[in-house]
Amino acid sequence: MDIRVYDWQGNERNVDYLRARYGDFIIHPAPPGEGPVYKIAALREKIYTAATLVVRVTNKDGAPIEGLQVAWYWPDAPDDPYAGPQGGLPSQMRPQRAVTGFTNINGDTGFGMGRGAYFFPSQGQIGPHATWIYGQATRSDVILGLGMLGQTNHDHYDVEFVSVIHEGTPPPPDFPREEILAELARVEEAIRAIRTMIG
Repeated sequence: MDIRVYDWQGNERNVDYLRARYGDFIIHPAPPGEGPVYKIAALREKIYTAATLVVRVTNKDGAPIEGLQVAWYWPDAPDDPYAGPQGGLPSQMRPQRAVTGFTNINGDTGFGMGRGAYFFPSQGQIGPHATWIYGQATRSDVILGLGMLGQTNHDHYDVEFVSVIHEGTPPPPDFPREEILAELARVEEAIRAIRTMIG
């Protein structure tokens, strides 16, 4: 799934646009498996705004998902042995560290960011925060590198997840052996007829 990127004016951009402004970030993909999986669908830039990063979760049709628990990480966040997700975290992160919020009727939850959320890409820093859909058994992408751009009025980008159902690899279609053999017989007959006509 491609990640859509929107600048602060709502114009669609690409991931390179965000990286040029906010530096690098890491997306740790959800592991394969059956059932629901939460994929990062969009990143939306916010400037001159509140020091709050909003995470939005929708289904594949774009309808908001209410009541979903979302994890919010920073290196010294409180210990939470159930934070997950299934498949673990990027190696740069300390496992089992998160606070959580629940999505509202609009599929949103917000996390306040303090002074420690500022980072400076020009100094090789990435944002200290990460987010994913909470739970040890939850299959969710993780994005690390979130926070606020240093020396700005809380410039950052919000994250949108989409829930999709993966049911494993579908079985291959039945091999239509009889139909193929019948078609080959028709082709052979046509070739014989052509040979007879041209002598």
